Amino acid sequence: MTHGGTNSVLEAIAHARPMVVMPLCCDHIDHSVRVVAKGAGVAVDMQSLEPKDLAEAIEKVINNRRYISLFPFIESVVRI
Repeated sequence: MTHGGTNSVLEAIAHARPMVVMPLCCDHIDHSVRVVAKGAGVAVDMQSLEPKDLAEAIEKVINNRRYISLFPFIESVVRI
């Protein structure tokens, strides 16, 4: 789980960890859009977030192998 800052997103990619992004402001929103578009995780809206929504987002990235399977490609594009 991350707020979507540059360092947090790059660290998650470097360690092949799918993300649940909860953007707070600024570039976080753009990063969350990119994370979702590239298949590296899901985003949740902090303004309308309910506990069950957060639980579902976490379960989605943990249980869906699709997220992990995309990381070799993502890592090859984003060289850290």
